[in-house]
Amino acid sequence: KHLENEFARWVSRGCKYLKFDFINAAACEGDSWYDKNITTGTMAYNYGMKILHDLCEKHNIYLLESMAPIFPYRWGHGRRICCDVWSNISESEYAMNALTWGWWTDRLYTVNDADHLVTSSSAGVTKARMTTGVCAGAFILGDDLTDSSAQKRTKTYAGNADINNYIRNNLGSFMPLRVTDL
Repeated sequence: KHLENEFARWVSRGCKYLKFDFINAAACEGDSWYDKNITTGTMAYNYGMKILHDLCEKHNIYLLESMAPIFPYRWGHGRRICCDVWSNISESEYAMNALTWGWWTDRLYTVNDADHLVTSSSAGVTKARMTTGVCAGAFILGDDLTDSSAQKRTKTYAGNADINNYIRNNLGSFMPLRVTDL
């Protein structure tokens, strides 16, 4: 009942997106569970995630999993493929490395999330961050848009009609090319 009330409160405030973070801890083994028919950590995880998934479906909310087990996978719409990524070039390298091994998980989830994209005062780094999002197949912007310079960068780089049309029509991650494919 508490969760139903919380979801109703979030929806009344216009919430359309929820990120559940560190949910891998919900799959830990224990000595006992509320429901005596549950005997493993994965069963407990599935029990709880089904409740959250059903509430998201009922209220038309996008559910992003973060720090989540890859399997079982059916509860979220998307899954973060790496930890937090910010606005320098090494962060883009880190996200692309995660995408290299995790590109295929877009077959389990609607989208892979390469973490929120944050622009940089460097045009090159901002282009790299946007490319990371395109390669993942979708992206969420993470800038503080109360800052006028961030607004300008976001309009410039996230407002590219060709890139946005590509993502709308090609949902899914890029698959890495193997040297043997050349």
